[in-house]
Amino acid sequence: MLTDRIWKALVKSFASQMKSIFTASSSVKEIFTVGYPKLFAMIENLLERISRDTDVKGVPPALSSERKDQMIAGIDIFQTAFLTICPSRLSDLVNSVFPMPSRGTVPSRESILRIVS
Repeated sequence: MLTDRIWKALVKSFASQMKSIFTASSSVKEIFTVGYPKLFAMIENLLERISRDTDVKGVPPALSSERKDQMIAGIDIFQTAFLTICPSRLSDLVNSVFPMPSRGTVPSRESILRIVS
């Protein structure tokens, strides 16, 4: 079908552009990597809106779950990079709340307030 051919071309172009951004520009790569959850949500919302806006009775859906997965797979490169930096970011946060000399002791009131906030 024509729509299948167009979708395949669109997904291929999108994935190619995302890969190109990842390898070409370190600043954009960093923005998309750190902001991956936001990027993922934006792509997911776009696909959901397309599905909702093209839902016509008696017509096959414009986007199947397989097609959505294909589009989301185009940003997998940023997901991998995001998951790579998560442990170090978490460690930095833990180290800022519980400095190394105070480990094993009861946290101060200020430390508990920082954790809660």
